[in-house]
Amino acid sequence: MAPTTTPFLMTRTLSSIFLLHLTLVSGDEKSDADFAACGLWLGPSSIKVQERQGFGLGMFTGKLIAKGDDMPAELLVPIYDWDDEDHPPLREYIWDSIDNGVGDMVLESMENMNMFIPGLASIAPCTATNYNLKLNNSVAYNDWGVHRFNPTTPTAGAFSYRTSSMFSAVRDILPGEELVVQCTDHEFDGDTIPSPAFDAHHHPPICLDDTLEEQPSTIHGKGLFTKRNIPQSDTILLSTPMTPIHRNELKMENEQMQLLLNYCYGHPESVLLWLPHGPLINSLNHSPSRTPNARIQWRSILKTTDELSQRVKFHHPELFQALPENVATAHGKGLVMELVSTQAIARGEEVVIDYGDAWVTSWENHRAQWSRKRETVHNSAYISANGYNQLSKDDKIRTVTEQHHNPYPPNLHTACYFEIDWASDENFQEDVMTYESWNNQNDHFTCLLPCLVIEAGHKDGDTSGSTLYTAKLVDNYGENVAIDWECHIYDKFEYFYTDIPREGIIFVENPEKSDVWLPDAFRHMIGVPDSRDDKMYPDIWKIRNMRRRATANIMDSDYTSAFKRKNVTPRQDSLDLIRIKMM
Repeated sequence: MAPTTTPFLMTRTLSSIFLLHLTLVSGDEKSDADFAACGLWLGPSSIKVQERQGFGLGMFTGKLIAKGDDMPAELLVPIYDWDDEDHPPLREYIWDSIDNGVGDMVLESMENMNMFIPGLASIAPCTATNYNLKLNNSVAYNDWGVHRFNPTTPTAGAFSYRTSSMFSAVRDILPGEELVVQCTDHEFDGDTIPSPAFDAHHHPPICLDDTLEEQPSTIHGKGLFTKRNIPQSDTILLSTPMTPIHRNELKMENEQMQLLLNYCYGHPESVLLWLPHGPLINSLNHSPSRTPNARIQWRSILKTTDELSQRVKFHHPELFQALPENVATAHGKGLVMELVSTQAIARGEEVVIDYGDAWVTSWENHRAQWSRKRETVHNSAYISANGYNQLSKDDKIRTVTEQHHNPYPPNLHTACYFEIDWASDENFQEDVMTYESWNNQNDHFTCLLPCLVIEAGHKDGDTSGSTLYTAKLVDNYGENVAIDWECHIYDKFEYFYTDIPREGIIFVENPEKSDVWLPDAFRHMIGVPDSRDDKMYPDIWKIRNMRRRATANIMDSDYTSAFKRKNVTPRQDSLDLIRIKMM
């Protein structure tokens, strides 16, 4: 059993929580009255600056967060079989799945599984000590009634069915404090950090929750709805930091695209994508009638932004002059996207944008093909693991013998919770059967592996008690680094787990069988405005303006070598060299 790799986010050395002295100075953006309604806001993180870990923004509370309060749930997007060997910027916003309550999702892959969770999980600094928000590991499931064999639900597999209320307060958190979340970093002593002052005039904060909130949408799933009347257009409704991604990063081994693509913004003529990692924004829906009441734009350049240090700065307009491949690999540099009203919007109305012509064309084609395919399919045997767990939560688990005559749905198998591998290294030898009782373990829900239910009975023949099970653990996931090393078991041992109560056994999806893996699930980025007067992608980011990138292999190759192989005009060659030197 080889130890798993530890992700960057979980090991970066970050500082402790501290009481932030908020000094609001009259400025162009916000007043004291404005912040009275602001429960969460973004601003330059003094913790990240002083620890020289991470870049730019932190999250702050404008209101009291009482001890024990859960922070708002955010989208959880699984990322499977992702190769992050080159450590792209996206890696800094990704969590691994170990100790995060998603063991069932981990078993959907034989290799690895990571998670993208926007908001606090992507922005706040983290540490193992002196945090004010602890890991909560509360994951909820909602597929909004879609089914892969229903011809009227083409959204199956096109969005994440999971949300995570990942953090809760370990103590009362006072207004003005920077939020710091729990992770596995044990190296930093936060007591050495002084309490800095925050000047809202020079470092304008961005309120996150004074205007919009998530509610169920009649369009799809959740949407963004106004909390107050928006009297006119050009009102900034929400702002979010954006992470650059090269499109090829999101390709899986089978050439399927990661689900994360559906939450990215991009242009059809560019390999550069942008992923919003702020709160709320990922619930922004497309206007079915193509009559949106809002639009997106890059953040306006403020004079005060230029005064910020490179580490504190969170919006980098110099990226508009850089090659897309260089933007996609630039650590610590990103942009801020704003959601802006295009008209007056009444309180309680859903805010929608236009996802663009390319997205609409792709969606209409997908919907037509989906309907035709499903009308000829009469197989409704598939049921999600979550759905089956809900239906069968009080049912007795069938043994492997009973399953020969009465099998479970073919996409599911049983899995058992346990604490850790209990076999002793000192007794390592061939052909050993090792037994452990549920009653001898303490933290029963740490590990999860497939298991074969061998026996079902009652303790000491007491037929009036609950059914207890004996199961054999099976580890076919030896290469899956998303499973905690302590949870992997030795191949040469046979592990029998006894006295398991019903809650210790669940149903999980077989590898690559859930809706996330559907080969014909919809995958397409959200389009950005590209008119002459409203243009978010500069020409340098687009393929059509790079003549040497006429084919896919050249598009993804090193430009300097491509120039040597191609005959170009002196003028065009000079322009390309200028672009390279700009980085």
